[in-house]
Amino acid sequence: MALWGDPGDPIDWRFDLNSDVGVSTEAVIDLVCTTGDTVVGTLFPCGTRVKVHGIGKVPDAAFSMTVLRAQVVAKVPALALQVASNDDVIFHRRSTRSDLWNLVEFCAGIGIGTMGFSHVGMKTVVAVDWCEPFVAAFREIHPDIPAIQGDIGDAQVVKQIHQMHPFPTTMMCGFSCQPFSSGGLRMGAADERSLTLPKALKGAFRLRSLAVILECVQDAGNNSMVRSLVDSFASQCGYRLAETTLRLEDVWVSRRSRWWAVLTAPFLGCVQLQSFLASEHPSVPRDVFSSPLSLAQAELDQLVLSTAELEKFTTYEQNIGRLFLKLDAKCPTALHSWGSQAVGCRCGCRAFGFSHETLAAKGIYGILIPLPETGNASDSSVPLLRHPHPTEVGLLNGVPEIVWPDDLRLVVAGLGQMVSPLQSAWIAGQLQRHFDMVLLGDSVLDPIGMLDQLKGQVLQLVDSLNFMPVPAVDLFA
Repeated sequence: MALWGDPGDPIDWRFDLNSDVGVSTEAVIDLVCTTGDTVVGTLFPCGTRVKVHGIGKVPDAAFSMTVLRAQVVAKVPALALQVASNDDVIFHRRSTRSDLWNLVEFCAGIGIGTMGFSHVGMKTVVAVDWCEPFVAAFREIHPDIPAIQGDIGDAQVVKQIHQMHPFPTTMMCGFSCQPFSSGGLRMGAADERSLTLPKALKGAFRLRSLAVILECVQDAGNNSMVRSLVDSFASQCGYRLAETTLRLEDVWVSRRSRWWAVLTAPFLGCVQLQSFLASEHPSVPRDVFSSPLSLAQAELDQLVLSTAELEKFTTYEQNIGRLFLKLDAKCPTALHSWGSQAVGCRCGCRAFGFSHETLAAKGIYGILIPLPETGNASDSSVPLLRHPHPTEVGLLNGVPEIVWPDDLRLVVAGLGQMVSPLQSAWIAGQLQRHFDMVLLGDSVLDPIGMLDQLKGQVLQLVDSLNFMPVPAVDLFA
């Protein structure tokens, strides 16, 4: 595998035995025995013996604990740590089969991939994202799932997660794609957004996750930083690593290629991940809907291009018709910047549109939909254009949902960085079938059947929608 990019700083997941007496530290410890307020155990994953003083009552079912804050008080004759309070300790109990159905989602966005996991039977018990508008949208879309707004690398966020669900789970993270995307600058480790990956792995380490699911753009899979972090986590912590690339266009009407990695605890063994089995229908957008949605005026007001936006689009794309939605060809990959390349992003990541330098070098992208009316303020002969509605973006990407929060451009931004539910359902189905086979010796789960069922649900949604009664040839020339 040819790697690209700077590998960045490596992470040693083993406790630093050279830590000086008096320093503050954290550690993951497998429990051996307790005596008074002292726990004797072994450091995970290096196995070195350690004593931890100041521990209160240890739950009967606990086999391990994460000490988020302690002080090194001795190194001879053995390493010893002092804990000020059990508030700084997370206890991990022995897992059951049902724990593997539960999911903690990092970088959850507005919760699109959540729908695919749910379809297979996995229950998201806590979701976390740094972006406050996305967390608000997640809560509206998934009112029954607790959602935390915060930094996944923050120990306090880890404590919140454990307080909400103090049991082992699978952890999922679609880490930031911008550092690794061919559509961006591909700065890799030099882009601070790449820190979401080591933070996610650290979260899984602190929570003793039973399995870890990672997802990102295809080029992340052969980035030097990603490979260094994922491979070292697997080798040092004993996880088994499986990988695959899922091309949404193999089973649906839009392009969206994503690299997936699944790390499983040693007792679970390695999952044999398969890529999608290509299907012929639906293949192009016309197989899903025959024309764009008929929208209410309030929705159009949010999505119609302003004069300033249109000027930007026509400046950097001479053939504006190239961006019109084509019903008879695979739809391009939905992007976070759909709806915000010429203006600020509603999620708050940018206050303004992309710079001249970026647009001149990379071009301008998106899906535009002409409206029957003409009369743009700058040119009365130019049709009014709008950005796609979240429902259109969702249908184009296999999303079984048509009711969205009111801020449509925010939702389009969230959909642009989604895990397609078809992809998350396919991974979840294979993962849960593997768990059944390992733990129960048999499984009734059928990943192919579950995927087909989800595709059918998406297609059924179309029956409840209204579309513009305008000949496609007039709109999509």
